[in-house]
Amino acid sequence: MGAKKFIHECKANTVAYREYFWVNFKTVLEYKMSSFIQISAMFLNDVVWISFWWIFFARFPLINGWTYRELLILWSIGALSFGLSGILFGNRSKLGEVIIRGRLDYFLALPKNVLLHALSSKITISAFGDALFGLALGLIIFTPTELPLYIYLAFLSAIILTSFGVIIGSLSFFFSTTEKVNKTIWNATVGLTLYPTNVYDGLAKFLLFVIIPVGFVSGVPTEILRVPSPEGIAVMTIVTIIIALIASLIFYAGIKKYESGNLIYVNA
Repeated sequence: MGAKKFIHECKANTVAYREYFWVNFKTVLEYKMSSFIQISAMFLNDVVWISFWWIFFARFPLINGWTYRELLILWSIGALSFGLSGILFGNRSKLGEVIIRGRLDYFLALPKNVLLHALSSKITISAFGDALFGLALGLIIFTPTELPLYIYLAFLSAIILTSFGVIIGSLSFFFSTTEKVNKTIWNATVGLTLYPTNVYDGLAKFLLFVIIPVGFVSGVPTEILRVPSPEGIAVMTIVTIIIALIASLIFYAGIKKYESGNLIYVNA
């Protein structure tokens, strides 16, 4: 019975997610010009950043063993994973806002899985720009035989980023945080993923890989893509599963403390 129930819930969650994604995607198509501007702006923003790094590496070709190619790999993974996270789970950086404003009431009234409903009910349009940039850069950097590993690692990184968003947002269950605080923590977390891990040392590296392991978002995948190894892939996979489980546990522990916002809210 347990196995049947699990399979049934998986099917139900798959159907719910598919419907959410289709509705969100139609929203993007509905506002073509606005969507095009947001996507293009994000794509160009990423281009500007790697142009800056090109100028930097032209002056300093080697930084602790890192070349411009390694930096491009880092940005490719970071952009694609951030884009996928925003496309597939658009509310991952706004979960705290959902909780603070009492909007979680709407999702609690729906069939489980509450977390899946809350994360996938929105889509971040600008994330398409990041995803397109990351994918385009990946197609330039990697050979056809390297692309499957690159895509796989990007998906794992997207799950880790989403999990971080859940953990950060879930702090609102336990502390009197504000939307601004949650946004600041999220932006700082994302920002740390876009710099070579070799620039950090000692305590900073310990924080990035143990306390708030954002080093696994783009730093570790970059090292794996530089020197592929079954061990590295296995560690990345296991860490992703662990972080996702921790995020889920924190979220559902927080729900027990959640108090209704007492708001009449229409999810639109």
